[in-house]
Amino acid sequence: MNTGTVLYITDAKHAPDPVELPARAAALGFDPHWVAVAGSAPGWPTPQDAMLSLAERGAHRIEFRAAHPEPAGKIRVSAHGYRMLG
Repeated sequence: MNTGTVLYITDAKHAPDPVELPARAAALGFDPHWVAVAGSAPGWPTPQDAMLSLAERGAHRIEFRAAHPEPAGKIRVSAHGYRMLG
């Protein structure tokens, strides 16, 4: 089964561009194809949009994780996810 991950950016003001984040997720151990980003700042995809995009790509399970931007552009992702679908 394909498991998608929604990375919810907790502080979008200090995060890199949302288009860059799936590629950066590879450095964190995620498959960029199965990652979608979401945030609460204007211009960022909503969690619902991110989940829908993963489902449209064929994800059978979707996990929701918090991602915290840190200085120097690094992203810290929560160790445990919350399963939203599947």
